[in-house]
Amino acid sequence: MMNTGALSRSNRLLSAPIWIRLLGAIVVIMGMTLLIAFVAGRIQSNTAEKELLSDYVLAEGDEREENITRFFNQALIGLNSFVINPSFNGQIRGTLSADQELRVIPPALSEYIDTQLIETDIFEYVAILNPDGLVVISNTADPTNEEATPVFPLGTDLSDTFGYQGGVVAWDRGEIQRLSVQANTNEGTNAQIFVTNVVSIADELLGYVTGLVNPDVILGELSDPVPFRDTHSYLTTLNGALITPDVYSSQAELSLNHSPVQLAVGGQTGVRTYTVDGEEFIGHYSPISGTPFAIITETLLSVDFIANGFAQRALPAATVLLVIGLFIMSLINLTITPPLRALTRKMEAMQNGDYTSDLPQAGRIDEIGDVARAFHGVREQSRQIQEDLQARIDERVRDLQATEEVSYTAASQRDLQQLMDRVVNLIIDKFTNIYHAQIFLINSDRTYAILRASTGDAGQQLLSRGHRLAVGSVSVIGQVTTTGQPVVARDIAASEVHRQNEFLLDTRSELAIPLTFGDQIIGALDVQSKESDTFADDQVSVLSILASQIAVGIENARLYQESTARLQEINLMNRQAVTQAWGEYMSGRRKVRLQSHAGMSTETDLDNLREEAIATGDPVVGEVSNYNTVPIAVPIMLREEILGAVEWEIPTDQYDYTKVLLAQELVNRLAVSLDNARLFQESQRATNRERLVNEIAARLAAETDLDQILQTAVREVGQALQVPEVSIQFGQNGHQDEDSVTNE
Repeated sequence: MMNTGALSRSNRLLSAPIWIRLLGAIVVIMGMTLLIAFVAGRIQSNTAEKELLSDYVLAEGDEREENITRFFNQALIGLNSFVINPSFNGQIRGTLSADQELRVIPPALSEYIDTQLIETDIFEYVAILNPDGLVVISNTADPTNEEATPVFPLGTDLSDTFGYQGGVVAWDRGEIQRLSVQANTNEGTNAQIFVTNVVSIADELLGYVTGLVNPDVILGELSDPVPFRDTHSYLTTLNGALITPDVYSSQAELSLNHSPVQLAVGGQTGVRTYTVDGEEFIGHYSPISGTPFAIITETLLSVDFIANGFAQRALPAATVLLVIGLFIMSLINLTITPPLRALTRKMEAMQNGDYTSDLPQAGRIDEIGDVARAFHGVREQSRQIQEDLQARIDERVRDLQATEEVSYTAASQRDLQQLMDRVVNLIIDKFTNIYHAQIFLINSDRTYAILRASTGDAGQQLLSRGHRLAVGSVSVIGQVTTTGQPVVARDIAASEVHRQNEFLLDTRSELAIPLTFGDQIIGALDVQSKESDTFADDQVSVLSILASQIAVGIENARLYQESTARLQEINLMNRQAVTQAWGEYMSGRRKVRLQSHAGMSTETDLDNLREEAIATGDPVVGEVSNYNTVPIAVPIMLREEILGAVEWEIPTDQYDYTKVLLAQELVNRLAVSLDNARLFQESQRATNRERLVNEIAARLAAETDLDQILQTAVREVGQALQVPEVSIQFGQNGHQDEDSVTNE
């Protein structure tokens, strides 16, 4: 059995403070160096150098891969946080939804893009595009200059960029964010990287927010400013997109076909050797999480690796230092590197949303344990912040959805009662802390607020008894309809304005918001909760917005109902006018019916068919007659009044329903033509009457003798009326004069 005391001492040694372990390592190295220099002399080990070179490339590759991954995460999270930020999301959607001439760029939006996304060197440019790829907002050319112009003027077409095209692909695939790579377009240039977020509302695309990732930061991470050994890195994808410093671009293009790119893109990590153009390289390969990129870190495989730190490889001390280096690396790997890398993986897991993984390093008593415990505290704090933020986002999303649905209902519903019933039920569904909602409208005398819509059984009972509250009374509704300001009874037990309702005994807090249209108070929205002090300021603001939309919807519904009623009155008056006009016309012509025939008559009885068309107001198709014809009758309608009917008999082999539609169209035009002809004839008769009256008046005016005037009058009137006899008789004091004038 293993000695328990020795095991305990070993654990204490491995978890001792780092400075003690480093001091012990230095003492051991010095002793081993002197011993090897004294005993061994000159030893060479190419194998050891290759292993050390492999470890060096691995360390360099891991570091650069971590830095690049961190930068991409900053770009992705930074742009996404901007888009979903409650302070900016509404401004972005509002700007994209506004018409061109009404569009106003919020200053806070432009300032955030310049200071948080551009000046931090994450992006070269950021632009907000409409669904067609036209620029709505972009960063300024010089963020430090308040008068600087945008990089892309309003309306610039960026539809040919990979940023816009990546957004289109994300929308088609139901994604909210996408990283797109535009491969090298010219020889010697690096690929471009775009991050694009989709902006939408209720499954409707509003536009995109796209940013071109700053390549300088990536290129800076791909090179070591003070290299111990020349190592070069480049980013690439399966389709050959390449990002690397200019000094290494030619070599990187040669290396693409030989390095293990496919393994890295496939998710594998490791170190391999390969030959490029006759030279042997050793390279570290790894995927960049969350992107299509792989990173390759490579260097020439040669046995003079440690020549940078020592005078010459040929010196005998090289072998000694190599062994010492291997020992130091092993010691570090055993005591420091594994726990630190474990902590790094926990941090990466936290970035991906994992806040619950075990953290055994927190039990250590050395500095690593202190770091682990500090990280645990930060992780718990971050988890709590994220949960709180998510809860607030969920509330905002709920509020936005409720506002959207109420707005849609207010805009689309034309029936006033259905509008109010729908709104109060939506409020109950969307706000979990509200158990009862109702709408009051002020009567025409502005003396009472009358309940018009209410939820639940209690609401139905209140409606059935005609519940009302006096405007200005000591009640929540009475006060809100007088002052025009929201009234909150946070605790009904201590409220001076809340009036307990026998049907709503569970109420603990109440909020009433005025319904105003223009400067006039038309009613109130009242909501009640079973919880005390539950109506926060944010919710009061949201419900106030809803109340404004409800008031507009109520007024629109009222106007619609009034206009509908007036239109019906106008239609009725038009129909009555048509009936009266045609009745007078037929009476003037002393005819009961006007009719006309054309074509060959088959003597088929069409009376029943005609009467049915007149009675129903629709075309009627009869059965095939004995003469192999299909009879149809179409009513003549003018302003919804039926004047008569037109009948046709169509040969069976020529009949189809299009003939009926054609007949109906012809009859509609016939009705208009008939009415125009009637109006024309009446106009002519009126003109003739006026002309005759004027002519008779002119002839009478030309006479001065009374007898001549009377003779002229009876003669002209008789000719005008075409009657055989006209007489004029005078009477005095109610008695007929003996004198009279007659025209026979």
